[in-house]
Amino acid sequence: MAKDISWFAWMVNILMEAKCEMVDTLFMYYLIIYMTQQLFLFIAMALQLIIKKLPGSYSEYAIATHTKYIGAVKLVLGIIGVICFLNNLINAVTLTVFLGIDIFLVPVVIQVTEIRADPNVIKPVKFQKTPEKS
Repeated sequence: MAKDISWFAWMVNILMEAKCEMVDTLFMYYLIIYMTQQLFLFIAMALQLIIKKLPGSYSEYAIATHTKYIGAVKLVLGIIGVICFLNNLINAVTLTVFLGIDIFLVPVVIQVTEIRADPNVIKPVKFQKTPEKS
């Protein structure tokens, strides 16, 4: 998330100063960082799938589950992205959709897996109106 926000801030800064030749360089840096992170994610996902030992704590279990789900979703998105690229279907709308999914994927996966692990995690709260004391 910080990577995306900082990249966006640099893009705005460069475009405001009209240094258009730097946009390609900045975009290339972003792609290199993004692809490296994806590679590490897929390596972690593969290792989590290979490991048969049960996690020692709930935190380890949650991180392993999040890594598996995020890696699986990004793998599917990557395959769809390659298919779109090969069929010349990449445009501003598809890039925006992929970026939006990528930004909101981690929080959504964490919330869904937490709710799935403990369905009673969301507890209703009763509000009672009481007069203010002066």
